[in-house]
Amino acid sequence: MIFLWRTKIKTEYIRNFIKNSSWGIAYIFIGAILTFVTRKLFLDFLGIGLLSVGTLFTSIIGMLSVAELGVSGAVSYICYKPIAEKDKRQLSIIINSYKYINRTIGAVIFTIGLCFVPFLKYIIDIEIDEIYLYQIYILFLLTSVSTYFLAYNNVLLRADQKEYISTKVITLFFVLKSFVQIIVLILTESYLVYLSVDLVSNIALNVVIYKKVNKIYPFLKEKFEVSKREKKLVWKKLKYYIVGMAGVRVAGVVINNTGNIVVSMINTIYVGLIANFNIIVLLIVSIFNKIYASLIPMIGNVKNDKDSNKKLYEIFLNIFNTNSILTILVSVNFFIFSNNIIELWIGEKYRVSESIIVALSLKFYHELIKAPVWVFRDSLGFFNQCKNVLFIDAGLNLILSFFLGFMIGVEGVILAIAIAHLLTNFWYDAKILYRKYLNRNLSEYFIINIKYLILFIF
Repeated sequence: MIFLWRTKIKTEYIRNFIKNSSWGIAYIFIGAILTFVTRKLFLDFLGIGLLSVGTLFTSIIGMLSVAELGVSGAVSYICYKPIAEKDKRQLSIIINSYKYINRTIGAVIFTIGLCFVPFLKYIIDIEIDEIYLYQIYILFLLTSVSTYFLAYNNVLLRADQKEYISTKVITLFFVLKSFVQIIVLILTESYLVYLSVDLVSNIALNVVIYKKVNKIYPFLKEKFEVSKREKKLVWKKLKYYIVGMAGVRVAGVVINNTGNIVVSMINTIYVGLIANFNIIVLLIVSIFNKIYASLIPMIGNVKNDKDSNKKLYEIFLNIFNTNSILTILVSVNFFIFSNNIIELWIGEKYRVSESIIVALSLKFYHELIKAPVWVFRDSLGFFNQCKNVLFIDAGLNLILSFFLGFMIGVEGVILAIAIAHLLTNFWYDAKILYRKYLNRNLSEYFIINIKYLILFIF
C-alpha cells in the first residue's frame, strides 16, 4: 500500500481501492481453501482423467470467448467520464447498449460451441464414453454462456470502483456452491451432478447481482428518450475501444487457452497434472490481479488530473518495484516448494518432473513481472496502439506451442507463452507507456527489468 500513500491521489480513489482489493483478496483466500478441499475430493472420487477433460473443456470454451472481443473492458473505459460527471442518462445509454451486445455474444458463443461437439473426441487420448463426453461439454458450455445474459450491468460496479459489492455476493455463492459440490461428490460420485450444481449456482448468482446493481443504480431501469445521434455517438465510442480491446482479448484468449489443447494432443493426463500446479499459481496471480484491477479505475481518473505525467510515473515506479520484489519471492518459493506442496496435498503420484517445474517457475515469473505495464495499458486505454503486436504475439505463441511442444514436450508448450511475449508486446507496450504517457526514456524500463531478472536467477 506504500505506493499509494506516497503519491497524491484523491482520498476517495484510495478508499475504494482498499475496499475492492480487500474484499477481492478475501474472496481469493476463501476460494483457495475450498478449491484445495474440493480438488482433493474430486481426484479421490472421480480421478485425474475427468479432471484433465474438464480442464481441457474450460480451455476450449475459453477460446470461444474470443467472441467477447474485450467489450467489457471497452464499456468500462467509456463509463469513467459519465461517472465522474454523474451523467445518469449517458450511463444508462451505454449499459443498455452493452446489454444488447452481451446477449448477442452469448448466443454466438453457444452456437459456435455446439459446432465443436463432433470434434472433441479427436483431441482427447483417454478412453471415455462419447455421449458422456458430450454431456460434460454441454454443461460447461451452458455455465459459461449463462453469464452473458444477466451479468452485463456488473460492469458499472467495476467502472465506479464498487466491485467489492459484487465480490461479497460472489464469495457467498462460491462458499455455498463448494459445500454442495463436496456433498455431491461424497454421496453421488457423479460428475454430471457436480457440473449441474455449478450451472444452477452461476445462474442464481447472476440474477442476484443483476437485481443488486439495478437497486444501486435505479436510473438503469428508467426509459430515457434517446435520439439517433446519441445512439450513434455511443456506438462510435464503443466501436473505437472495442477494436482496440479486440487485439488484447484475442491475444489473451489464444495465449491462455491453446496450451492445454496442445498438451492434450501430447498427453491428456498432463492437462490435469499441470492444472493442480496452476491452482497454486492462480492463487498468487489472482491476488496480484485483484489488487491491480482495483487500481485501473483510479489510474484512469489520475490521467485527467493536472501534472498527470509526473503522478502516473510515480505510481508506476512504485507499483513496478513492489511487484518485482514480490514476483521474485513467490517465483523462487514456487520452484523450491511446489512439488512438495502437491505431494502433501493430493499425493506423490501427482508430482511432475524437475524440468516442468523450471518451465512453470519461469512462466510464473513472466506472468507477474508484466502486470504493471498491462495495468497502465488498460487504465489509460491505449489498446488500439497495441493491437497489431498482440495479434503477432498470439500467432507466435500458437506456432511456438506446437513446435516446442512436439520437439521438447510439455515444457516447450509452457515456455512458448513467455518466449512469444518477450519477442513482442513485452517491449512494445512499455515503449508506448514510457514515451507517450510518462515522458521517460524506454531504456530505464529495460535496465530495471534486467536488474530484477539477475536477482531472480541468482
